[in-house]
Amino acid sequence: MKKVLLATTALVSAGMLAGAGEVAAQDKPISLSLGGYYRTAFAVGDDDNNSTERGAGTRNHQISQDVEVHFKGETTLSRGITAGAVIELEAQEQAGDQIDEAWGYLKGRWGEVRFGDEDPVHRLAALAAPNAADNFGVNSPFFFFSNNGATLSGTTGPGTNSTSLPLANDATKILYFTPRISGFQASVSYAPDGSQDIRTLARGGRLKTDGGLSQAWSVAGTYDGKLGPVDLKAMLGYGRAQNETAGTTVATGIVNDDPSTVLAGLNVGFSGWWIGGSYQNIDDRGGLRGREADVFDVGVAYLPGPWGVSLGWSRGKYKVNGATTAATATTAASTAVVEDTLNHYVLGGQYTLGPGVRMSAALEYMKYDPGLAGVATYDSKALMIGTTFAF
Repeated sequence: MKKVLLATTALVSAGMLAGAGEVAAQDKPISLSLGGYYRTAFAVGDDDNNSTERGAGTRNHQISQDVEVHFKGETTLSRGITAGAVIELEAQEQAGDQIDEAWGYLKGRWGEVRFGDEDPVHRLAALAAPNAADNFGVNSPFFFFSNNGATLSGTTGPGTNSTSLPLANDATKILYFTPRISGFQASVSYAPDGSQDIRTLARGGRLKTDGGLSQAWSVAGTYDGKLGPVDLKAMLGYGRAQNETAGTTVATGIVNDDPSTVLAGLNVGFSGWWIGGSYQNIDDRGGLRGREADVFDVGVAYLPGPWGVSLGWSRGKYKVNGATTAATATTAASTAVVEDTLNHYVLGGQYTLGPGVRMSAALEYMKYDPGLAGVATYDSKALMIGTTFAF
């Protein structure tokens, strides 16, 4: 019997190897190519710079850069399946995280599956107000120049506004995208844990008692198409995560909770003109009950060819933890909730010098209100000039 089993195993193995040889002869392996971008910007500004502001003692000009090298590769197999991988290397050290994202994918007529350290689908699908200056803008810009914000019990006010914030950014996850049919596409993603770079298959992954956000999932639906001569882009998204931090910190009035987000966006284009905006609400942001972000942006852009101009405005309202009331013999401590507001305006322009080479410039104005009695509002003005080299 043993000889029979050994013989059978040998035949099966030979058959598998023969099949593998046939596949190798028909299909090409994945080979990586280089890509990425180099962005740099120069800014000079004028802001409140007295002893009570965060701008006190800071320079009124700065040069900055943002650089990534992307390794990408894919192959389409004879079975009609495309397999590939993306690795994004930070060319500058980023708080100990040298690799920004790393994920693989399989796609075909049935859609696409991704797996690895990638953004959740609601962030990937998010829209923003039309913007001509790709380095600058009122929504998640690569560069902004301002010292706005106030320190509230260890919490710093926002530096800029965003309508595409994730709940567990780049956590190791799985994502699925349906085929795009008549302009419509749906997607869903799930991350068991809020961590990146998960390498092992330990039972259950990270311990729940380690705290932090986990079991983060999101869904999104998008439309990208034309209605006659009008270009139309639209999206809706939702995300939720669990806060596994043990217990609640009643002594400071801070209560842990599960954050969630809802977002939407719409852009309409006609004859080189684009108008639109987006919105995001985050409830219990950071996993803390009562902390909320309400952000929107609107804008108009004219993009007739290699050059373009745009005007945008975003407004963000953020509930943050303020002063803490000490506990007494009969009552627990409580934390006051204050609402700070940031208005961000940008007039920007861009010119394409050649393939992958762009120049951009912007005039920026920010006004920040920390929402605290006796604390002054803050405003800043800046001129910014930048370049983008995409490769």
